[in-house]
Amino acid sequence: MLIPIVVALASALPAQDTHPFAALRGRFERAFEARDRAACAALWKEAGELVLPLIDADLEGSLKLVETSATPDLARVRTMRARAQWGASLASEVTGAPLFADYAASFAGWTTEQAAEFRAGQKAYREAGVSMKKGDARAALDQAESCALRA
Repeated sequence: MLIPIVVALASALPAQDTHPFAALRGRFERAFEARDRAACAALWKEAGELVLPLIDADLEGSLKLVETSATPDLARVRTMRARAQWGASLASEVTGAPLFADYAASFAGWTTEQAAEFRAGQKAYREAGVSMKKGDARAALDQAESCALRA
């Protein structure tokens, strides 16, 4: 008797956002479109540890567009990188940490060769983690050193 009541009550509750990243991402995109610095600054204060991933979604996304298409949508790439740099600049202002702006400016300015080197470093990092999980410390160290040399 109690189970049907609990199920009925639970189904009447409003749906919870199980993906706060998506909601925050939408707010970031809207703030950029409106060039609403105050809204973005408030978002960064609220987002905490998600600030960098929210910015990085545009940087990584723009690089993926370039890497996966023979004729990438360069206007979209430019918009994504501009949004990332705008948001990163505000994140640096809000937090007092220049790392956000420096990272976004650097990433957005990479040459094709630098982007390939970045991807190679990411691959080495992942392989180091796989080797550690397998208990192969020597291979993990080799990959970690490879990753560090690319930094």
